[in-house]
Amino acid sequence: MTHLKDNLLASIKAGKIDMKPKWHFVLKSLFYVSGLLLSVLLGMYFFSFILFMLRESGLWWTPGFGFAGLVFFVIMSPWLLIAITLVFLVTVYLLARHFGHNYRHRATYTLIGVVLLVIGGASLIEYLAVHNRIRELTDSRHIPGLSPLYRESKYKHPSGITPGRITAMTDNILQISNREGTYIVLIEDAKRPVTYTPTIGEHIMVFGTLIGTSTIKAKGIRPLPPPMERQLEGLNRR
Repeated sequence: MTHLKDNLLASIKAGKIDMKPKWHFVLKSLFYVSGLLLSVLLGMYFFSFILFMLRESGLWWTPGFGFAGLVFFVIMSPWLLIAITLVFLVTVYLLARHFGHNYRHRATYTLIGVVLLVIGGASLIEYLAVHNRIRELTDSRHIPGLSPLYRESKYKHPSGITPGRITAMTDNILQISNREGTYIVLIEDAKRPVTYTPTIGEHIMVFGTLIGTSTIKAKGIRPLPPPMERQLEGLNRR
């Protein structure tokens, strides 16, 4: 032990070991901790915003309409936001590895922990309807960065998803109306929730192909999900 100590002191005196002040390590630790916290929060925010957009647009429910709905969900998902979220997840993972010993053996557990942390935080944000509150705030005042983001997500649905109110119906045909107009919906082969029967006056979501300007060949129909119902109520108040 004494021999090791003597060698260490000799190396320091010879300039072979670069001594760094304590504040250097403090600042370095603060940098890693700040980066880790910021990346976690941004990862949670963007992942929760993806969930918010999927529900608001109706995409969240399209996989329930079978293979065609699943393909539509994959194609129309907000891949740019998903890529941004993955960047933050990777950043959190790399920063988290910095604080662990033998991290090569714990890489899998670190990655799982990061993913669970972001998913849990994002789910909590979505459960507390934080994005609804932010959107209400951006409606009343302009907030750089946020206002355009929430404005783009408002009252917009991918081509292939049509919400509306049933105004008339026969066995295989519905007539629905929304702010864009009136549509004839062919529902003969449409998938729907078990035991679900549409009724006049009900608000529904139609997944299908628009033929011409006012006819939809439905691949699936279902009652309008609550997030889209709130949008419709907001439009009716405008």
